[in-house]
Order: sequence, then C-alpha cells, then structure tokens
Amino acid sequence: MASVTILMLLLLLAVLSIYFSIKRFRAAVFSVIELLHKKNAVGEANARSFSELGIKPINTVNILLTGSCWRNYQSEAFYFLLANNVIMATPNNKYYIAAAKLAAFQASLRKLTF
Repeated sequence: MASVTILMLLLLLAVLSIYFSIKRFRAAVFSVIELLHKKNAVGEANARSFSELGIKPINTVNILLTGSCWRNYQSEAFYFLLANNVIMATPNNKYYIAAAKLAAFQASLRKLTF
C-alpha cells in the first residue's frame, strides 16, 4: 500500500513538473517576441544579433555561477521561434521578426491553454 502511495506521489510530481515547464516555456516565447519588438528587430533592415538582443545561452556553468535554480527558457524559446520561421535569420547571423508569420503563430499559441 505504501509503495502505491509513493508511486502516485511521484506521478503527481512528474505531471506538475511538466505542467509548469510548459507554462514557463510558453511565457518565454512571448517574452522573446516582446524583446524583439522592444529592440525594434522587425523586418530585415532592423535585424539584431543574438548578443544585441541580450539573450544568454543557458548552460550548467551559468546556473552554477548565478546560483539560480530556475531554468531560463528564453534561449530555447528563441530557437523554437527560429525553427518555426517566426524569427528569420540574415546571412550575417542577425535575427528579426517575420511580421506576416507572427500573427498566425500568436493566434495558434494563444489557443493553447493550460
């Protein structure tokens, strides 16, 4: 009986972990879009580099140095948007929002409620 209870608690913990990870990733996607708008990276003429945008790639060393136990999903959200052609890259590795695809993407993302 005790092993079933422990198993159920572990399953609940796993489900809650996945739930909150999805919510944080979704929030990071919107924060990356907002960041690109703040930096005026709309259109190829206003493209910005990764460092100009201020998005830091997260790795274990950064976590240990900053002491943060929370995962930063911003860089993963950036690459997610890049893979879905919401953010486009120029030949010299500068990035901008593709305004035409952004509206459709935001509409589909807002439909996902958790």
